[in-house]
Amino acid sequence: MFKTDRAVISLLFDMLGGKTGEISKVDYVPQKPEFDPTIPIEQAFPRSTPEAEGVPSKFIYDLLAELAVTENANMHHFMMLRHDKVICETSFAPYRNGDWHITHSMCKSFTGMAIGLLVDDGRLSLDDKIVDIFDTGWHVLNRFKLRDLTVWNLLTMTSGSDFYETGAISGNKWVETYLNADLKFQPGTQFHYNSMNSYMLSAIVTIKTGKTMFDFLKERIFNPMGITQIFWEASPEGITKGGWGLFIRPEDAAKLGSLYLHHGNWHGTRLISEKWVAEATMKQVENNSDKLGYGYQLWPGERPGSFAYNGMMGQDVFVYPDLDMVFTINAGDPEVFQDGELDHVIKKHMVGAPVFPDKLPPDPVGYSNLCEIAERLLDGEYFTPKNLAGGWGRRQTNSSEGKPHYYSWNKPHFSRHDFFVWLNGRTYELEMKSCGLFPITLQTFHNNFTDGISKIGFKYYMHLLHVLFYEGDCVQDVTVGFHKSIVSTVDEHGEKYLVGTEGEYTEDEDHNPVLKLRIAFLEEASSRNVVIHFTGDSVLVEFDETPGKLLIMGGLDFSVKSALDSNKWLSNILGNGAEKVITDAVLATIRPQINGKLIKDNGAENEK
Repeated sequence: MFKTDRAVISLLFDMLGGKTGEISKVDYVPQKPEFDPTIPIEQAFPRSTPEAEGVPSKFIYDLLAELAVTENANMHHFMMLRHDKVICETSFAPYRNGDWHITHSMCKSFTGMAIGLLVDDGRLSLDDKIVDIFDTGWHVLNRFKLRDLTVWNLLTMTSGSDFYETGAISGNKWVETYLNADLKFQPGTQFHYNSMNSYMLSAIVTIKTGKTMFDFLKERIFNPMGITQIFWEASPEGITKGGWGLFIRPEDAAKLGSLYLHHGNWHGTRLISEKWVAEATMKQVENNSDKLGYGYQLWPGERPGSFAYNGMMGQDVFVYPDLDMVFTINAGDPEVFQDGELDHVIKKHMVGAPVFPDKLPPDPVGYSNLCEIAERLLDGEYFTPKNLAGGWGRRQTNSSEGKPHYYSWNKPHFSRHDFFVWLNGRTYELEMKSCGLFPITLQTFHNNFTDGISKIGFKYYMHLLHVLFYEGDCVQDVTVGFHKSIVSTVDEHGEKYLVGTEGEYTEDEDHNPVLKLRIAFLEEASSRNVVIHFTGDSVLVEFDETPGKLLIMGGLDFSVKSALDSNKWLSNILGNGAEKVITDAVLATIRPQINGKLIKDNGAENEK
């Protein structure tokens, strides 16, 4: 896998060197459609109250309240169902109810559904060997080495392939590269989580059906369930990515949880066999971290019979058959697997939850408290549970990892309005254009690399501040809210993304103006954080992203070690401190500080 390792190292060093634009070896074509929030949910779940469905409002309140104050959980969406009725729904401002959201590896479970349909149809067996499915693209030796690799191995992450998701940046021919990759171990002997196994399952669906897996699932699962506001990225080969790249609304994700809760039935219509659902949701193999194991592209849960569709950074559908309960979350947790603070909170509340009755007497006080927290979170107010000291306060976000806190800036010497009038018409040219509005994580996930922000300008119009980011040939016009976020649309190389931007104006200890921005990509798990310090005709711009350091450094840890182990020449060049050299450089890339000079001043015009 020298070619793959070399591509990873090349991209890493291009980013560390401040290179922008077309630095990927994978062809980029804009794919993502613009989300339309005005389109209603089809076949929506009925709404009810918790007590009417047998769940105490206080139970949901306690879970939601702890999620709201948990450091690094960085919640975006929450929806809970019982008896196929929504009993609690909220989002954490600036995120909004009903918007679609990236799923990351949650969508692997939907890939497993596609394989189940082929098995149900008799078009595929889990014992089928990969060498018999893929006729071309092999080197002779690898065809022999992978002679025992089966569909079951791909489903259960026991393939042993050394071509993993990081290697997807090495070129356009992912199937061929997978077929000719080395083996880390013999298929079936170990568990090794690898998103390219899911990609190969998607490729199998295309071979067997003549369609992309996305189109196949739309026909068989998504459309019959009214899941129409959904999009799944394809690879450069035109194959649905399978293991990542899907956007779906939380309520539609909950439908797919309900489908397996009801053993493959949706509103009385069987969409997938009960036999497949039973096999998919049980432990098929041991995993590396706990005794719960792994099923068919999903995770059995700690509560007996439960399971989860799980994606990194907190994209989850939790299904509890004994409780007749499903709930979905989206978040920006910096953890890759199910071992973050968010997951610990959910396990704490759900593993030991009692089996609820079918109906409870009304609880006006408990239900009022639950509605209050849901409304305040959706409205953008930081919540402190009533059993903790304190009270209601402004919900703020730490610039590094999304931790709630209260700012303690100096009180500005002049008003925000006066500052914005002074700022109106000013444009600053940055000394380096290594940073983009798109966070590094999103650039990598979507193979959509920035051209670099060259200038930052400001416009104050109709009592609204606009920040203009000059990025390549595009000017990203972001409107800033100062009591709550304002939603704008930005264009990342032909793909439109919704962003919610909230700002704060303050002064530093020397009484120089400071403008702090949090630009949340509402369809994603990441936010761009920008702090601009103004001194005379100069600015210092600090960039960061959330999740940032913990996520990126954690994800790079394995890649860097692997690259150094397989490329001794690189270790020799960098010396004994090779890992530290690389990780320090990566940290500086995640959180660059860039100076800028004033190049345009319209003379502090009065706002129009």
